[in-house]
Amino acid sequence: MESLKISIIVPAHNEAGRIALPLEALARHFQETHGDDFEIVVVTNNCWDATEEVVNQIARRYRQIRQIVIPEPIGKGGAIIEGIRRARGTLMGFVDADGSTPPAEVDRLVSQVGPGDGVIASRWVAGASVPTPQSWVRRVFSRGFNLLVRGLFGFPYRDTQCGAKVFTREAWTAVVDKLAITDYAFDVNLLYHLRQEGFVVREAPICWHDREGSQLRLSQVVPRMFAAVLRLRLKHSPLGRFLP
Repeated sequence: MESLKISIIVPAHNEAGRIALPLEALARHFQETHGDDFEIVVVTNNCWDATEEVVNQIARRYRQIRQIVIPEPIGKGGAIIEGIRRARGTLMGFVDADGSTPPAEVDRLVSQVGPGDGVIASRWVAGASVPTPQSWVRRVFSRGFNLLVRGLFGFPYRDTQCGAKVFTREAWTAVVDKLAITDYAFDVNLLYHLRQEGFVVREAPICWHDREGSQLRLSQVVPRMFAAVLRLRLKHSPLGRFLP
């Protein structure tokens, strides 16, 4: 299989109402800046709306887009894993389907991977921009979750959850088969294994736009995220052998 410079994975679950404009903008930008040396792999997972049809319509105009359809629910993390396993890039990353990270910012992340092994977008470091501020409830949750993650895992990162990350193929290859956790702790698990393998991952400021239409509800998500990250910490501790 012919290799490419860049693979961008876009996990999508019932995104028919939001994915069209961001996906086309992403394809257009990378076509203008990288020609044919990239691919966008959209992994549609357990969709019962028109997401697959919308993606197919755009893919007819941009040959760099290909779609992987997975009917059974495997979660966002599972969709990213499947996309990575089938990607051809020497650099491989993922972004959210709603366009929260503008194409130029995704491209800037790609350019910042070296000299380390990867770069993660951050909304909470110097130089970051969030033109539409999040509600105070979301900010409090975000900061509280980050403090918990940093306390449990000793990470230096101020934003593990921003949906834009790029790593080298070597880094992905070393950890992808270890990423069994595909729920709300996926990003933390990914960063944990990369650190365990000795890869250098930097945090970079991002211009991030909060998009309306999210299917997530804080009242449901918050308990699950905290439970997921606590379970992950236990899994990677001497008590892990007692977990089912």
